[in-house]
Amino acid sequence: MKWTTQRTRGLVVAGVVGTGTLFLAAVGPVARAGDLDLPAQEKTLENGLKIVVLEDHSIPNCAINIWWRVGSRNEHVGATGLAHFFEHMMFMGGAKYGDQFDVVMESQGGSNNAFTTFDNTTYQDWFPTTGLPLILDMERDRMSGMVFSTEKVEHEREVVHSEYRGDMEDPGARLNELFRATAYTSHPYQWDVLGWEADIKNWKQSDLEEFYTANYAPNNATLVLVGDVKAAEAFAEIEKALGAIPRKAERRPIHTIEPEQKGERRVVLEDANASLPQALCGWHICKTDDPDFPVLEVIEDILLDGESSRLNQALVEAEGLCLGVGGGWQGHQFDASLFTVELTMRDGLDTATGERRAYEEIAKLAKDGPTDRELRRVKNKNRAEFVRRLQTIDGKAAILGETDLFFGGWKNLSKRIERIEAVTADDVKRVTAKVFTQANRTVATLVNPTKTLHGPAKAAGGHEDADEDDEDGEDDEMPEGAKKPGGEGR
Repeated sequence: MKWTTQRTRGLVVAGVVGTGTLFLAAVGPVARAGDLDLPAQEKTLENGLKIVVLEDHSIPNCAINIWWRVGSRNEHVGATGLAHFFEHMMFMGGAKYGDQFDVVMESQGGSNNAFTTFDNTTYQDWFPTTGLPLILDMERDRMSGMVFSTEKVEHEREVVHSEYRGDMEDPGARLNELFRATAYTSHPYQWDVLGWEADIKNWKQSDLEEFYTANYAPNNATLVLVGDVKAAEAFAEIEKALGAIPRKAERRPIHTIEPEQKGERRVVLEDANASLPQALCGWHICKTDDPDFPVLEVIEDILLDGESSRLNQALVEAEGLCLGVGGGWQGHQFDASLFTVELTMRDGLDTATGERRAYEEIAKLAKDGPTDRELRRVKNKNRAEFVRRLQTIDGKAAILGETDLFFGGWKNLSKRIERIEAVTADDVKRVTAKVFTQANRTVATLVNPTKTLHGPAKAAGGHEDADEDDEDGEDDEMPEGAKKPGGEGR
């Protein structure tokens, strides 16, 4: 996964959050590549809180991840940005620790962080094992109820608004905001994790309180503990600290499904501060637990991962059209998502130049599939990345929580790699042809109206003359088997 936006204590990060702390530097036993299952144990409390504990006695420390099933997906128009706002508020603690939350934790040798995505908010604690009772009490404090003082709320509102304004000084961030609002017409993935500026400025404290009450319930969370503990004792400590927090009513399910896109959408952002032309191209794809998702992981690596990827080799190295390419699947998501290709052109070149070549490379993959060498490289890389993540207590806590939320339970860890290993060249051809159609595509371009661009006379796909056939009668940019104008979509 590349170029996926999540928010971590006011910062934008790409990919999975990694926080540098003393505890992350310590490396535990190396996991065998042939057996990635972890001997964790689980228990669900009466209030619905799911607990996963993994003993790791490599160092005398622990990592806790609390994965809340709440993100910007759980918001509604008029009150967007609340999930991210709560990430800020939760560091102010509850009634007992208040704004001394960080001070108390750090005084005991601990540290913490958090991140918010479209689908989840995750709070992370790292600490010496001796501090487990204190850390659990601190989590109990902010899980039991927040103090919504007007002063604190307005202070953090301004912090978040400042973060939004800072982001939007970057024309690329505004392009991404415009792209999402164009690609999605119905689903709450339409807005960024930060939310809409008007909502940040205007939602009421009652919106905040209702959001907390509806979403921050123990039955909406999974707590993962990895470290120098005995599982039975850890379960007892956690139940003692968190077991009395009341279960809440089940939330109303999110039933909105993004309609199938049946025609290309294009939007242009003109910005005199844009230094280079950019194109952000996206296609609707399946959700994370779909059988085709591992195929998309492979497709991303073939097209976009590293210097040897097809788009980098063609557009950056060989032809010098782009300064950089990026994109891929947009994070683990509960609902149907997007796959993007992001092009930063060389100065003076029209984005149509890069688009056309990108579509040609994608069409080639749909027609011919990957080489045996490419497929093996991608599979080896994915296995190696999994093994690397299992070297630290933090990595283990993160991958257990991630797998539990998005892949049907933490016990499916090895199955994630097995499913990638099972992907064939024919799978890659089939899914590429199915997804990367013109009708399923949204393109947002960034241009500087004060600069003159040059490129091919014909515009890229989606314009009137973009679909002219070659002499052989085949459409260059449409993958084999694709339908026009209403491709198969997701």
